[in-house]
Amino acid sequence: MWSLVYFKNFNFLSKNLTPVYDELSLKVNNVIVAKVDATVHKLPGYEIKSYPTIKYLQKVNGKVETKDYKGARTLEGFLSFLNSQSKK
Repeated sequence: MWSLVYFKNFNFLSKNLTPVYDELSLKVNNVIVAKVDATVHKLPGYEIKSYPTIKYLQKVNGKVETKDYKGARTLEGFLSFLNSQSKK
């Protein structure tokens, strides 16, 4: 499982999310938590309309399924979401 945040360094909301996302990466073992700088890296096939955008990716039956994260942008919100996804 992957949790990705697409951000822009100069974006206020992205800057505020960085410490929370960094802490998340230290709390989870079964998920790769990654930050992608959208000013440097473009990912084909993903439409990003606003920043930061958070996506959850999981391989199911050999195919990658992607979900947009719409919950609270807090450590507790991320942990709750990731726990609910790992039970599926």
